[in-house]
Amino acid sequence: AFLDAEEVGMHGARAVFNHYNNWLEDINIVINVESRGHTGPVYLFETSENNSKMIDFYKNAGFPYTFSASSEVYGMMPNNTDLTIFIDNGFNCLNLATLDDLEYYHTENDNYSNIDKDSVASYCNTLLPLLDEYTSNSKYSKLDYFDSSSNSVFFTVFPNVLVSYT
Repeated sequence: AFLDAEEVGMHGARAVFNHYNNWLEDINIVINVESRGHTGPVYLFETSENNSKMIDFYKNAGFPYTFSASSEVYGMMPNNTDLTIFIDNGFNCLNLATLDDLEYYHTENDNYSNIDKDSVASYCNTLLPLLDEYTSNSKYSKLDYFDSSSNSVFFTVFPNVLVSYT
């Protein structure tokens, strides 16, 4: 789903819940593609609770970049994204964003002409391996596959090396 009106009440995400409830019954993971900054690598900055299977899945991303502490810090901030509604409704979620160079964020310069091509490549390098893994491995077809009773501590130690443990 492509959602809009996040900053004025998350109307797009709310509309999904109000109008597509039957469709949502068949979803076992939600990946939000966000952008706070206009440059930099794609960063996993938030997960829903009991994330151990989602983090194991995220290890399939091209160049996974994350630290579990960021999810804790983000959770204390008064910010929301479209993913907030999905998390609040019990979905298994990953929240990804570029975070560098905030000077264009929510200004007239926050437009297509200022999108960093290297950041777009980072989104592709992160998301395409995840989509390939998800669509080619039958284990993800189980609606409860990502359900877990534990959280993982996780962090990137070197490029493309993600360590996690419960």
